[in-house]
Amino acid sequence: MFWKRWRHRNVRRFVDEVVWLHQEHGVRFFWLADENPTTDPDIWRQALEELSARQLPIGFCASIRAQDIVRDAALLPLYRRAGCLYVLMGVEAVTDAHLAALRKGSSVDEAYVRFV
Repeated sequence: MFWKRWRHRNVRRFVDEVVWLHQEHGVRFFWLADENPTTDPDIWRQALEELSARQLPIGFCASIRAQDIVRDAALLPLYRRAGCLYVLMGVEAVTDAHLAALRKGSSVDEAYVRFV
């Protein structure tokens, strides 16, 4: 089942690896290939804070649910300080029935109305 349990890495080790990629391989941009990195808001904030604290010359993009962006509105400056340059927001469906069939646990209103 999708979206029922989220496993994450140790935040410091993750950022250590980003530093290593930059120092050893010249990486300047990465795509966070986690389909839902913001599932746990506390861990996501820790990751953003750690990336920001290291002041890395690295940018990244991430796929983030629309309602998590709304939830994190006050954190958007931290997103940028951490290096977030792009956010990809997918739209799986435009009806609540389709979202329910996908077991997303959200509604069309959560993903759309808040942006209007």
